[in-house]
Order: sequence, then C-alpha cells, then structure tokens
Amino acid sequence: MPDISMCRNKECKKKYDCYRYMAVPNPWRQSFASFTHEDCEYFWPLKGASTKVYTLDEIKKVEQREV
Repeated sequence: MPDISMCRNKECKKKYDCYRYMAVPNPWRQSFASFTHEDCEYFWPLKGASTKVYTLDEIKKVEQREV
C-alpha cells in the first residue's frame, strides 16, 4: 500500500503510466489529490513500483464505479 498522495485526475493523459494513479490505495487511510498540471511535476513512472498497482482492466472498473 502506498504511503503517498494518490492522484484521481481522470482527465490526465499520463494517468495509466503514473504510479500515483495506478497504485492500489490503502483501504483504511489513503490521501488523494487531483493534480492538474499540464506537464505534471508529480508524475511518478510505474517502472520500478514498489507496491501493487492495478492492471488496466482493474483501474477501468474502478473508474466506472466512481462515476
């Protein structure tokens, strides 16, 4: 479980490549933000992620539930 502020900016073009968007959140205590920068300085590449991340299919199911 990540100990970071995760991103929930569904409009971001890099969201499926970003650890802040794709990490599996802590179900009890997780902070979220909607980072909105065009060239986001908070982008965190998935490569080398140290915790579980969603697959593309899993994250799309999560996105549908949040609508």
